[in-house]
Order: sequence, then C-alpha cells, then structure tokens
Amino acid sequence: MIPAGLAVLIFVIVYPRFLGHLPRPTRRGLWVAGILYVGGAIGFEMLSGPSYAPGAAEQSMSYVFLTTVEETLELLGASVLVYSLLAYVPLGLPGTRWGLRVAGSR
Repeated sequence: MIPAGLAVLIFVIVYPRFLGHLPRPTRRGLWVAGILYVGGAIGFEMLSGPSYAPGAAEQSMSYVFLTTVEETLELLGASVLVYSLLAYVPLGLPGTRWGLRVAGSR
C-alpha cells in the first residue's frame, strides 16, 4: 500500500498542471473518477486488509461487504472516466461528428 500511496501522491502533485488545460466539466469528471477509483483501490483495501485472514475471508461478512464496496467504487471510477473522456471528444475536436450505432438484431 505504501508504494501505491506514494505513486498517487506524486501523481496528484503533477496532475493539476495537466488538468489546468482542460475545460471545467472534463476536469471535474477526471477528478471525480480518480477520487472514486483510488478511494476504492487504496482506501477500502486498507479497511478490508485487517479483516482478511487466510482461509477465513470467505466466511467473513465484513470482508465481503468491504470488498464489494471497493470493487464498486473502482468500476464507478472507471465509468466516470470513460464518460468524461467521451464528453470531451466534441470539445477537444470541434467540427467532428461522432456517434454510436447499435446494429439491429436479425
């Protein structure tokens, strides 16, 4: 956890410079995505770590709950990241058209 925490700290120090060049909605979305993902990955990992005992983790309801919250936050963070990046495409590439077409079932 310590190396990951140090990497996140360095990233947080350097990252605002990059974010300063982005539009406010994109910037906010990337911060929210990062907070959700890192909060789940590191924060809840530290909470669920002490409740983990080899062989007994499957029976511990608190471990299952904390792991579920951790994974949910990570997936939510990844989803917010994708949404923010897709919302940025028309802003970052003005004059382009893009869309998603779902093929009909046969």
